[in-house]
Amino acid sequence: MEIFISRNSEKHGPYTLDQVHTFLVSGQMQGSDQAWYEGVDDWVPLSQVPGVQLPLKTATPPPPPPQQTATITPVATVHPPSLKFGTAILITMLSVTTLVAEFVLYFFFGFGAAMTENSSSVSGIANFFVGLMVLTAVAGIGAPISSLVELAIKKKNSGVYTFLALLGLTFIFLIAVNSSKKTKLAFEAASTEDAPTTNVKNSPSGAAPNTQVEAPEGDAEETAYLSQVLLREITVGETVLNEDGVFGEIKNTGKRTLKDVELTVYALGKDGNPVWDDTFHPVADSKYAFGDAGEPLKPNYSRKFGYKVEAPSDWNKKVKVEITKVEFADESPTPPTSTQSTGASKGSTSRQSTTKINSEVSSEDEREQLLASYNKWQRAWMNQDLDTFLGFYSKDAQIKDSDGAAYGLRTLRNRRRDRWKNETGIRIEDDKEPSIDISGNRATMSVIKTYNSSLSSYTGEKNLVWKKSDGEWLITEEEFDLHEGGRKE
Repeated sequence: MEIFISRNSEKHGPYTLDQVHTFLVSGQMQGSDQAWYEGVDDWVPLSQVPGVQLPLKTATPPPPPPQQTATITPVATVHPPSLKFGTAILITMLSVTTLVAEFVLYFFFGFGAAMTENSSSVSGIANFFVGLMVLTAVAGIGAPISSLVELAIKKKNSGVYTFLALLGLTFIFLIAVNSSKKTKLAFEAASTEDAPTTNVKNSPSGAAPNTQVEAPEGDAEETAYLSQVLLREITVGETVLNEDGVFGEIKNTGKRTLKDVELTVYALGKDGNPVWDDTFHPVADSKYAFGDAGEPLKPNYSRKFGYKVEAPSDWNKKVKVEITKVEFADESPTPPTSTQSTGASKGSTSRQSTTKINSEVSSEDEREQLLASYNKWQRAWMNQDLDTFLGFYSKDAQIKDSDGAAYGLRTLRNRRRDRWKNETGIRIEDDKEPSIDISGNRATMSVIKTYNSSLSSYTGEKNLVWKKSDGEWLITEEEFDLHEGGRKE
């Protein structure tokens, strides 16, 4: 039997009985749908078609009885700390190792800067490494503390935040300390009177400036003494670390020993106005001073200096240098030296003068004594007897090499000691007897030397300035001018 279905005035089919039963079960057809099959004249309900069986309705179960719900208390989730204690201990161990390395580098670079007598480089290196070591120490101590904080308050990432906060606060503290130092220096510089100074172009020779300094406020005697300290041979060039720097020399032409000399350096722009300034001390009464800077500057003595210039990019490679402060050593003024004379009025004021060799010791005797000291000095040099060799130098001796590098006795000791470790067979010959000029207790000497050793072979002119102290001649200044030769391959 084929059955047609009519729904919404549309005819569907034909369908077999099996198909009709399937659609009835699935609900796609209803017993009330109109159906037609062969043998009837009109449409009849599907339920009246012979052979069609409507699906039985299943009883709907009643709703389940209400149930009592139990309250479940959630268990607190324990998360692992973001900064584990083991990791914190590892950070501490690494910090200790890093501190040792930074300490070694501090002395290595600090000593190298001191060898160049560049006070600014020494100060900059010291500040950098001290700050770095403080940060490293805080990291080593702060890591385990931060981990314990996180374990205590049980808040995720609190250890990391605590650690970063400690480092940040330390960094801000270091910046504040550094800024306070600069503010203090700027305040001291602002309290001084403006003084005419010399602009020097960046040239290898460097013209000697004719510098006059007006006295700043302060101690009247020390202020008046500023005019007795001269600036000479100011040049602009590069430091041993290839940084911009200003170099020169100060000379104490007065009668007082100075334990502190302060210079102010101004970097000038293209319009000639200062764009940067800073102060430094080529002579400083401080246990932290490097090289000869810690030694006082005696009357008639000179001191080479070098200072790093950290000026902005619009700096025109010109500088203005001022002597802004001096401080006397704790001693009375150097008493004037006078020649003995008869008939001098009682209470008359004697003046300082250069005393000629008196009648008790002839000039020839002085010359022989000086030559004897010179020969012993040269023999100690060839024998590489460091203590005896250095014994012929005054404490504040100034040595200048052929390359223009100037340094003091401490640097000379280090250089000779390091060089003589690898040098043998030193032979020194003079082309003739040294030329000597003696004036009172001061003598100048010039001689052409030929030097040969396992490391070097050269010829040049050696110029020495000697000073007699307590009956002995000591070298106060030494300069060498290389003529030919150099280090062996």
